[in-house]
Amino acid sequence: MSTTYIQNRFVEIFRGIPRFGHPDDFSLLFAQANSAAAAAAAAAAAASSRRDYTLGTLFVGTFLFAFFFIWMLLLAIFMCCGPKKVGFLAGFRMKEPYGKKNFKTPGIVRTVFVFSCLVVIAGVALSTFVWGFNDLKTASDQGLDITQNFLEIAQQGRDIVTFSILNAANSIALRDTVVDELRAEVFCAADPDTSGQPISEGRNTLVQDLYALDDFSIDELRTLRISGFGKMASSGEDWEYYFNIFGVQQWQLLTYFVLFAAISLFFMIGTFFAAAGKPLKALACWNTWFLLPMFLILVTLAWSIVSFYGIGAVMNSDFCSGGEAPGSPDVTISKIIEANQNEYLKDIYNYWISESCNTATFPLPFLPEFQTNLEKAISSMSNLRELMVAATNLTAICGGKDFGAIYGYFTLLTDDYSAISTNITNTIELLECSNVNPMYKELVHDVACHDVPEASIWAFGSLLIVSFFSMVMITIRSSWLDVIKNEEVPSSFEIAYPQDLEGEKRRNSNLSSEVFNDSPKENNKSKNKYFREGDEDDEDINRELEMLEADDESENGRNRSYIG
Repeated sequence: MSTTYIQNRFVEIFRGIPRFGHPDDFSLLFAQANSAAAAAAAAAAAASSRRDYTLGTLFVGTFLFAFFFIWMLLLAIFMCCGPKKVGFLAGFRMKEPYGKKNFKTPGIVRTVFVFSCLVVIAGVALSTFVWGFNDLKTASDQGLDITQNFLEIAQQGRDIVTFSILNAANSIALRDTVVDELRAEVFCAADPDTSGQPISEGRNTLVQDLYALDDFSIDELRTLRISGFGKMASSGEDWEYYFNIFGVQQWQLLTYFVLFAAISLFFMIGTFFAAAGKPLKALACWNTWFLLPMFLILVTLAWSIVSFYGIGAVMNSDFCSGGEAPGSPDVTISKIIEANQNEYLKDIYNYWISESCNTATFPLPFLPEFQTNLEKAISSMSNLRELMVAATNLTAICGGKDFGAIYGYFTLLTDDYSAISTNITNTIELLECSNVNPMYKELVHDVACHDVPEASIWAFGSLLIVSFFSMVMITIRSSWLDVIKNEEVPSSFEIAYPQDLEGEKRRNSNLSSEVFNDSPKENNKSKNKYFREGDEDDEDINRELEMLEADDESENGRNRSYIG
């Protein structure tokens, strides 16, 4: 635990984010009206300050989410344009251009896709098990432990003060009875011989000490219980709730890792099979119609979390650098305390966060004063009892009075006062700076302003990289689909590539008009011309050529016979 605050370098980075004229004072979020008279105007001013500060922190988050939104909008536009204008970016199968033998686009696209898959898997693995979200989980667990310790102090203090109030209330009547007994003239008219202090002097001292206890500070103890420990317990419960809700949980990390890694792995396997020329139709269908929609939801959530972390990192840096540069969280905490309407807790909180709190004045002086009065009363009772026991012929001198009852009262009062004194001592120890200040520094200086910024920047960076390359995977999602060859015309070809189908129809139309020309010789040349443009080594084509030539010879013979 650091004794003095040293600003983290990541706090400095995010503190320098542009604010466009908006303030960077984190304590403005807690601005409140200071008096009922000015409540309306002060409330409006406080709301304006909170809104003004919040707007200044939105730059990073808004920029990142706008980037994601524009990318998604482009993908939607590509899908509307179709493969006729944007090719595989529309999400359809890549098609080998007509007449092009060395088509490298699928290899390049699939290489980028597989690389993106590997980056996503590595990113989620490292941020889950090494640094980033794993460090955030550690920091949130530490913050939760410290908060629970603070909550335990508040609950213990409330219970201790409650017992003190009950003991004090029960002791008031007994104290009054003892005082009346000591002040009565029949207590002992004569002053027995003692070797030391006279009994009458000891009796008067005890009466004064019992009167000094007054009402046993019951009103102050009740205020401490309700406005002090009660409010502290309420704040601790709120922070415990926030840590449980917004803190990083183990199941969240595992879900994040499993979903992104598993989906990326399925995409990558499908791409490998497609690249090998052996696409798995079932896997392609699974990837396209089930995993891809799920992946879109995950990526949208990831970009939202990235934007949220951007805003949170800016706010955290403002909290940790309050006041003049380089700033300190202590300044921010002091401003928040001043904005707090619970006047009772201001002195206590300022006492706890003070660098010199070990030498500072205790903020609740009635407690040590009350404890001092209790100890004096206990000591006076013990002293008077010793004098009375040591006196010679006390019963005879005092007219045969039986002091058994007063001894019993002394015992009861001593027990009650000792219990109350112990409770007050425990209460003071709970509130001591040496007990709370180390927890404050560990929570604020070490966890909130050192561990959290460092873990946040790694979590933010890793999630941003994962989100970016996930979008790359979505953009080139046709990687796991097989490539359409230039001689292949699938059943869905007219829908996917209507422009190429029209080209095929035009070529077939030209072929038919030339093949079935009125001139037999031209007819033969045309057929030979078109069929020989193909692969002459293809046996099927050669056989078809021979059959067409035989038909031409037969037709020419019939024509010559007819002419003759």
